[in-house]
Parts: sequence; C-alpha cells; structure tokens
Amino acid sequence: MYNTESVLVFKTNIQNDYERIYVQALLNSAAGIHDCTVDIEDVDKVLRIEVDSNTNEIDMEQYVIEKVNSYGFMCKPLEDEVQKVNTPNMYYANNTMYAN
Repeated sequence: MYNTESVLVFKTNIQNDYERIYVQALLNSAAGIHDCTVDIEDVDKVLRIEVDSNTNEIDMEQYVIEKVNSYGFMCKPLEDEVQKVNTPNMYYANNTMYAN
C-alpha cells in the first residue's frame, strides 16, 4: 500500500471524455502518480493528481504541466483565488458562490 500525502490540482482545457481518458491513462502510468482524475463538468476542467509521499511536489507539478502541454492541452496550477462577482455582498471561491 502507498502513502498519498498530496494532491496536486490543475486548471486545464480538457473538454470531453475522449480527451479525459487519454490524459488520465498517460499520467496514471507515470512513476509517483497513484491516481489522476479530470472533472470535465467543472468550469476549470480540474485535473487532480494523487502524489506518492516520496515524490517531490515541485518536480511533479512541472512534469505534469509539461506532459499535459505536450499532449496539446493547457495545464496550469489551480490557484485558490477569491473572485469578486457583480452581485452585492457575494463572492466566488473555488467554483462556489457565497453570501457575505
């Protein structure tokens, strides 16, 4: 059994099941990655990667970005940003709207 200590999260432009399955299959075969998923229903097309505790996160993040880009897709770290929306007393964070 492996010890997963980290999940890396990326924003992508993976659009459909064919692209999702293709990227997941290629990344799941990489050393240090125990599982990866792509949520194509999410506005950010979120790629989540479970990383082995022995894997250097910075190196793995760079590897994933370069690998996914080499397949022709956009991939960048998903930032935990709070975005303002035009509705008074509302804010948007991590794809969820909240009231103040």
